[in-house]
Amino acid sequence: MKNNRTFSVVARVLTDLYRHRFTYLLRASLLHLVIVVGGVYGLSLLLRMILIGTNLPGLTIDNLRSFLVDPVAVGLLMVYLLTVALLLFIEFSALALILQVKEDNLRSHAKQWLWQVWTFFKGLLGRQFFAFVGYLLLTIPVLQFFLPSALLQNIYIPTFIADNMTNTVPRLMIYLSLYALVVFLNFRFLYTLPLSVLHPEERFSHLMGLSWRKTRGKAFWSTLLPLGVLVGFWSLLGLLVALVLVFGLILLGQLFNEWVDIISSSITWGILFAGNILSTLATLSFLLNQLDEDAQPTPKGQSKAWHKWGLVLLISLIGGVNLVNAVLKDEGSRNKNQVIIAHRGDVGAGVENSIPSLKAAAKAKADYSELDVILSQDGEFVVSHDDNVRRLTGVNRDISQSKASQVIGLKTHQNGHQAQLVSLKTYIATAKSLGIKLLIELKPPEGADLNRYATSIVSLLKAEGVEKNFLVMSLNLPLMEKVEALDPAIQTGYTISFQLGDFTSQKVDFYAIEDFSYRSALAKEAHRQGKKVYVWTINESDLMSTYFNGKSDGIITDYPSRAYQERANVTDDKTILDTFFQNQ
Repeated sequence: MKNNRTFSVVARVLTDLYRHRFTYLLRASLLHLVIVVGGVYGLSLLLRMILIGTNLPGLTIDNLRSFLVDPVAVGLLMVYLLTVALLLFIEFSALALILQVKEDNLRSHAKQWLWQVWTFFKGLLGRQFFAFVGYLLLTIPVLQFFLPSALLQNIYIPTFIADNMTNTVPRLMIYLSLYALVVFLNFRFLYTLPLSVLHPEERFSHLMGLSWRKTRGKAFWSTLLPLGVLVGFWSLLGLLVALVLVFGLILLGQLFNEWVDIISSSITWGILFAGNILSTLATLSFLLNQLDEDAQPTPKGQSKAWHKWGLVLLISLIGGVNLVNAVLKDEGSRNKNQVIIAHRGDVGAGVENSIPSLKAAAKAKADYSELDVILSQDGEFVVSHDDNVRRLTGVNRDISQSKASQVIGLKTHQNGHQAQLVSLKTYIATAKSLGIKLLIELKPPEGADLNRYATSIVSLLKAEGVEKNFLVMSLNLPLMEKVEALDPAIQTGYTISFQLGDFTSQKVDFYAIEDFSYRSALAKEAHRQGKKVYVWTINESDLMSTYFNGKSDGIITDYPSRAYQERANVTDDKTILDTFFQNQ
């Protein structure tokens, strides 16, 4: 009986969505617009105010510790997180209200809804704030798969973290196990937000516990299977719509003029936008129905006629604004001198940071090959990403605590390839013979003598006559500032794995920033100051295409051959549809 009721809920949800589709889409679209414009930009402004209040141009790994020990900064951070909590609750409680009132007037329910919002917010002002932060951090990796949020749609785990956690088989197994655990925990806490909408007066930690109890045993499967049906339904529907769109656009592409291009862009965006909203409403409606044992069948009634035209007008307006914004962003913005930097060489053809991978990078026509170096105990740079060489050699030895002769020549193994550790001097000689430039990343271990690192790299580059042609960068900003001070002719860079706000140093010549933290506005600002911006690690073809059509000065990638092909495919003769999707 329980399973029958569960699947009848699925049928009821789909029937309800179809019957009130125009009303739901109109109201949810307006909400989406408010959340994106008011919420996302409001949070961006609040973050800017926090950085100004703490006298920081931006927040990076380097200054994170000092930020977190500053009482003012911590207080402002709590205000920021409380604002996120409030906006997230506003978003989902408003969606629940839309589902609840259907064709009824929203204004008659506004007072009750505002009471819910205030009650929830008031409940987070104490210890429950930490329960919410824990819940938020847990859900970020998979939130868009369960209950997609317009507020958090651009939040995800940076690619480099996943890459570093999956570069060996043991790490991959640990990563997959952790991800499976996170997915499981998210599913067990799936009812938390819907419960907070229904019971805003309850403690958030209590609602998390209640969600845990409601998804144990048979209830786990009675929730998982119907949700799978809903996800499968929307995926199949999305696939069919996508196929129709693709074939339709291909057909139109043979005939088209600019107006057909504009119309097809708007229709494509509108369908994707509506599908995303309906998917969120379907999931939320199912969960709310599961929680409401007394839920009644969907009442009769249809969407009001003006809702249909209001929806068309609203989506057209939003789509048009997006389209114009995309075209304006694209106007004259493409950097036609972007370079391809092979990340540790071409690792598909050789062990990372090895001579074979360097040769493969040159063969792939990369402009630069990036490599990592560590200074040995006796003062010679060895090409290696890790201080301890065990990952690639099987030998448990630290370069920084060994003489160069003890590590240079050790056999390395990776993905079926073999090579050996070499000195930076040997690497430079090979690069010069191949005609490929190098991007050298200095990797000083904690506690290393930065003055020794700086003087050693400057002396070596000058001795090899490459100080004006090769690039040098590091995660250690003080080290790069020392190199810059010793020889301004050397192109120095700051490697940034995470950043909020603006660049924190103007004393280097370029920035190598991770994809998660990159914004086109950063490149524009850097260019105004005569500096360059490279983005790492870009491996997907569509992302490569996006960057090659953008403002950055180049990408760092594990696949230089693929990047070379994508760069060759870039053209200034783009349709509006191309421009639109490349700027999303």
